[in-house]
Amino acid sequence: MVVNACKTEQIRLIMVITLLLPTIFDKFNVIVFLFVAK
Repeated sequence: MVVNACKTEQIRLIMVITLLLPTIFDKFNVIVFLFVAK
């Protein structure tokens, strides 16, 4: 039961990370672009 709960938490965390990664990379690209533009 405890192991199963850990497994679902891990899967949920991975899903959240995969959803957030593109936005993080977009912000990072914007910051790099602004830094290079200056």
